[in-house]
Amino acid sequence: MPERASAWGRRLPALSISMLLLAACSHVGQRTGEGPLVRPAQIEPVPGHAAVAPRATGTLEKPYAREAWFYQQRAYPRDFIPAGARAKALRQADKLPLAQRSAKAGPGSLWTSVGPVGFDSNVAPSWGRMSGRVRALAIDPSNGSRLLLGVSTGGVWLSNDAGASWSPLTDNQPSLAIGAVAFAASNPQVLYAGTGEGNGSYYSVGLLRSNDGGANWTVLGGDTFARGAFAGLAIDPTNPDVIVACVTNGSFYGR
Repeated sequence: MPERASAWGRRLPALSISMLLLAACSHVGQRTGEGPLVRPAQIEPVPGHAAVAPRATGTLEKPYAREAWFYQQRAYPRDFIPAGARAKALRQADKLPLAQRSAKAGPGSLWTSVGPVGFDSNVAPSWGRMSGRVRALAIDPSNGSRLLLGVSTGGVWLSNDAGASWSPLTDNQPSLAIGAVAFAASNPQVLYAGTGEGNGSYYSVGLLRSNDGGANWTVLGGDTFARGAFAGLAIDPTNPDVIVACVTNGSFYGR
């Protein structure tokens, strides 16, 4: 009996070693099945271009990291977006063949009015029934039923029936972000709309002026008001060419 026990005692270490080897082989097999571990390739910077900024991950501790990443994607290869870049891009787009733009937009007008009507928000937190943000309202001094409306990212709208119906006036302008609107009291056909919205939605591309009730517009002060936003407009009641503008990068008096 002692002799038999001694034999088993000699076999136990060998059996343990075999099991360890089997487990090790199994682990290696699983790693091999997953494929070899490859170190990611290092991307060399393109000559003449700025190095790509490290990727930022938005967290609760860094709530603006996502915004910074979004901005960097559009600023490349610079570290910033030059003032007037958006307006320049829009001018370039306007030079495209009209047929090409019409084919993309489809037949008829580029835009179709679906409002103003409210809608039920379904995001958390729910805001209930809501619509776009109105940033500015002006009333024709000579006609109380004629209203001019400026929307945060919806352009300028005109109503001739005290708000029962509305028509968009600036769908084809460089910016739909409106912070201020005004009628000229001495000539109600002269309209002004300040682009750029003070809550940080979009920068201004200048002051819009129409001499024919909104049918045609001219952009004024594009360089002066770049990287700002309009908050208010006041027009000399006797001279439609004299304006006081309140903007986020200062107050201006112009004529």
